[in-house]
Amino acid sequence: MKTHATLLAAALFCAPAALADDAPVTYIDHVRPILQQHCFTCHGPDKQSGGLNLSNYAALMGGGSAGEIVAPQDPAGSSLVGVMDHTRTPTMPPNQPAIDAAKIEVVRQWIAQGCRETADSAVRAPSRPAVDLSVGAPTMGRPEGPPLMPRDMPLGTIVQTPRPGAVTAIAGHPWSPIVAVAGQRQVLVYHTDTLELLGVLPFELGQPEVLRFSGTGRLLLAGGGVGGQSGGVIVWDVESGNEVARVGEETDAVLAADIDPMHRFVALGGPAKVVKVFDLATGELLYRIEKHTEWITAVAFSPDGILLATADRNGGLHVWEAETGAPFYTLDGHDGRITQVAWRYDGNVLASVGEDGQARLWEMTRGTQVKVWGAHGGGTQSVAFAEDGRLVTTGRDRRVKVWDANGNLSREIAPFSDVALAAAFDTHGRHILAGDLTGRLLRWTPVEDADEQVDLDVNPAPLAQQLAAWSGRESAAREAYSQAQAQHAGSAEAVAVAQSSLQEADRQLAAAQQEVDRRRQAMEQASAIVAQQAQQRDTARGQVSEMTARQEQAQQSVNALAGQMRQAEQEHAASVAQRDALAQEAEQARAAAEAARQAAEQSPDDAALQEQAQQAGQVAEEKSRQLAEQEQRVQSAAAQVEQSAQQHGAAEAALREASAALDPVRQQLEAAEQELASVTGMRDQAQQALAQAEQQVPPATQRQAEATQQAASAQATHAEREQARVAAEREHALAARRVAKWRAAELRLELDALREELAQLRAAEHPAVLVDEEAALALEGVRSQLAEAEEALATGPQRVERQQVRVAEAQQQVEDAAAELARRQQAATQRAEMLASHRQAVEALAQQAEQAQGDELVAQALEQARAALATLEQASSNASSSMEDMTFDLEDAQFEHESAVAALDRLHEEIAGLPTAIEALRAEVALHEQAKQQAAQQLAEARAPGDALEARLNEQLPRYVELRAAAGFEVGGE
Repeated sequence: MKTHATLLAAALFCAPAALADDAPVTYIDHVRPILQQHCFTCHGPDKQSGGLNLSNYAALMGGGSAGEIVAPQDPAGSSLVGVMDHTRTPTMPPNQPAIDAAKIEVVRQWIAQGCRETADSAVRAPSRPAVDLSVGAPTMGRPEGPPLMPRDMPLGTIVQTPRPGAVTAIAGHPWSPIVAVAGQRQVLVYHTDTLELLGVLPFELGQPEVLRFSGTGRLLLAGGGVGGQSGGVIVWDVESGNEVARVGEETDAVLAADIDPMHRFVALGGPAKVVKVFDLATGELLYRIEKHTEWITAVAFSPDGILLATADRNGGLHVWEAETGAPFYTLDGHDGRITQVAWRYDGNVLASVGEDGQARLWEMTRGTQVKVWGAHGGGTQSVAFAEDGRLVTTGRDRRVKVWDANGNLSREIAPFSDVALAAAFDTHGRHILAGDLTGRLLRWTPVEDADEQVDLDVNPAPLAQQLAAWSGRESAAREAYSQAQAQHAGSAEAVAVAQSSLQEADRQLAAAQQEVDRRRQAMEQASAIVAQQAQQRDTARGQVSEMTARQEQAQQSVNALAGQMRQAEQEHAASVAQRDALAQEAEQARAAAEAARQAAEQSPDDAALQEQAQQAGQVAEEKSRQLAEQEQRVQSAAAQVEQSAQQHGAAEAALREASAALDPVRQQLEAAEQELASVTGMRDQAQQALAQAEQQVPPATQRQAEATQQAASAQATHAEREQARVAAEREHALAARRVAKWRAAELRLELDALREELAQLRAAEHPAVLVDEEAALALEGVRSQLAEAEEALATGPQRVERQQVRVAEAQQQVEDAAAELARRQQAATQRAEMLASHRQAVEALAQQAEQAQGDELVAQALEQARAALATLEQASSNASSSMEDMTFDLEDAQFEHESAVAALDRLHEEIAGLPTAIEALRAEVALHEQAKQQAAQQLAEARAPGDALEARLNEQLPRYVELRAAAGFEVGGE
C-alpha cells in the first residue's frame, strides 16, 4: 500500500508542473488518476456498471449503455461532469458527497480543451452543439412573443484597422430589429432602430464573406476565411453570443453558406467548386454536390427546408432536395457569375442576380422563370427579400434599388462612392442597411417625400476608446443635465410666482365678478320687489276702479230701480183705479142683465126683451171678462211693484256693500303706493351699487389678462427648459447606459481573465487535493485496522470460547460418524452372510428345476428366489455405497475437527500477538495523522490563491450584473 501511495503521489506531483507550463490537460496524466480513485470500483476493468468502462480512453469516449458521457469542448453538455458535481442524476460516487471541486475542474478543463488522450493527441471536435438546436417544423411566419434579442454578446474583442474594410456581407434578422455586418475578422451586430452596437463576434478564420440568420433567428452563421489558405463556417447563438459550432476545414475561403430552417444542415461552398452539406450538430459531412464547374458563389436553403439552391460564377444555377442532395431543377438563364440568390419568405419564388446585371425570379412549381429585368448596369452584386415580397439589390453602378414584388422599380438611393456590395431589409422592412467597397455602412429609410440616411461605423473603436469617449460624453451630458435642471428649477420658480400672481388676479377678478353678481342679484331682487309692489299697486288701483265702478253701477241701479218702482206703483195704482171702474161697470152690467133677464123671463115671448136680455147678458159677461183681465193686470202690477221694491232694496244693499268695500281697497292702494315708492328707492340704490361693482370688473380683468400672459410666458419658458432638461436627461441616460455597457464589456474581459486564471489555479490545486485525500484514506485505513485489532483483542476470549465449542462439536461429529460407520460395517457383514446363503439356495433350486423340468412349482420358486436374490444384492450394493459415503463423512468430520483445532491454535497465537500489533498500529496512526495535517496544510496553502481569486471574482460579479442591467441588456439594448 505504501508503494502504491508513493507512486500515485509522485504522479500527482508531476501534474502541477505540466499545468503551470500551459501544457494541455490529458486523460492519461490528469483525468485517469481521478477516475481510478473514485470510479473504477464500479466502472473499471473488472466491473462495468451500465456498460461503462472508464479505465481506458477508448471505452470512456465510447460511453455506456445510456450513450456518450463526454461531449468534447462542451463541459456543460457532458453528463460525466454533471454526475460528478451532482447537478445530474444518478450522482457519482453513489450515496456519497461530491468529490473535490478542484478534481471536477480538472475534468471540466480536459473536456473544454478537446479531450486529449495524451499531450501529443489531437483535439477532438465537438460532437454536438452547445445549445439545443431542435426547432420542430420550420418557421414560415412571424413568431409570437417578444423579439429575440442579444442579451450578453461580447463587445471587448473589437478589431480596429487604420481604414475600414469593404462591407462584404449584411444579414437582416427575420423577426427582430437587429442586423449583422461583416467587418474585418469580426461580425458586428447592430440594433436597426437605435443603431446601437449590440455585439462583436470574433471571426478568427479570416474575413467573413457571407452572413446568414437561421429561419428561427436563433442562430447566426458566418462563412469566410483567408483566400488560398483556409476557410470555414462559425455558428453563434444570437442571444448569448456563444459559439455553437464550427463546420468545415476548407483549404480556401468559404464564399457561400447557409443553415437550413430546422437547424439540421449547414451548406457551404467556394473555390473548390463543390457544395458540401454538413450535419450541424455533429459536424459530419453528409453529402457533396459536384455538379458545378466553377467556384460556388451562392447557396440558400428554402424557408421550408425542403430545397437547396446553389449557384456558381459560370452562371450555373441548380436546386436540390435538401435532405439528400438529389437534383430538383436546373435553372438556365444567367450569363456569367451569379453573385447571390434569395428565397421569398413563402418559399415559392427564388431570386437570383449576377454580373450580367440581370435580376431573375423563378417559381418552384415547374422551375420556370417568371420575371427578368435589368437591375444594375455593369453587374448586380446582391439581392434580398422583404417580408412583403419587395426586393432590394445592389450593383456596380454604386446604387441600391428597391423593387416591388413584380420587379418594378419603386425607390433608389443616391449612388455610393464605390461599388455597392450588399444590402438587406430590417425585420419590418422600414429600414435598408447597405454597404460598399470603401467600407461605408448606411441605414436608408425611404419615406414619403424624402430619404433618411444615417451612417454606421463598420470600423468601431476598441473598447478602451469607446469607454473613454462615452465617459467624456457622459461627464459633459451630466454637466449639461445639471445646468438644465438648474434652469428648469429657476423657470419652475418663475412659473410658480406667475401662477401665484395669476391666482391672485383670478381671485380678485372672481371677487369683483362675484360682487357684480351679488349686486346684480340684489338689484334684480329689488326690481322684482318693485315690480311686485307695482303689480300690487296696480292691482289695488284696479280694485279701487272696479269697486268705484261697482258703486256707481249700484247707485245707477238704485236710481233706475227707484224710477221703475215709482212707475210700477203708478201703473199699479192706475190698474187698481181702472179695475175699480170696470168692477162698477161690470156690476151695473150684471144688474142690467139681471133686470133684462127678469124682464125677458117675464116676457118670454117678447123677442125684443129676449134680445135685450141676451145683449145685456153679453155685455155683463164682457164686462166681467174685462174685469177679470184687469184684475190680472192689477195683480201683475202689484207683483211688478213688489219686484221693483225687492230689486230696489237689493240695489240699495249692493250700493251699501260696494260703498263699504271701497274704503279698505282705497286704503290698500294708498299703502301699496307708499311701499312702491319705498322699494323703488331701494332698487335705485341697488342699481347704483351694481354700477359701482361693474366698474371694478374691467381693472380686475385687465390685471387677470396681464397675469395670464405672464404665466403663459413663464410656462412657455418652463416648457422650453423642460424640453431641454428632458433632452439633457435623455442624453445623459443614453451616455450613462453606454458607459455602463462598455464598462460591463471591460469588466467581462477582466472576469474572463479571472476565470481562466482561477481554472489554472484550481487545476494546480489538484495534486495537493489528491495528496490530502490519499493521506486521509491512509489514515482512515490505519485507524480502521487499529479499531479492528482492538475489537479483536477485546472479543478474544469470546471468540476462543466459540472456537472451542466448534472443536468439541467437530470431535462429537467425528465420534458419531465413526460409530455410525462401525454399525454400517457390522450390518454389511450380516448382509454378506445372508447374500451367500441366498445364492446357495438359488443354486440348489436351479439344480432342482433342471432335474424336474416342467415342474411349474419349482420353476416359480426359482424365479422368486432369484428376484429375492436380486433385491438383496441391490440392497447390499446400496449399503456399500452408503458406507462409502459415511466413510467420506467421517473423513470430512475429522478434517473439520483438525481445521477447528488449527483455527483455535491460530486464534490463540493471534490474540497473543494483538497487544504488540495494536501498539504498532497506534504508532502508525500517529504518523498518518501527522502526514494528514501536513497534507491539509499544503492543501490550504495550495487553495489560498484560488480562494482569494474566487473571492475577487465573486465580488466583481454583482457589479457586472449591475452594469449589464444599467446598460439595458435585459431587453437587448435600447
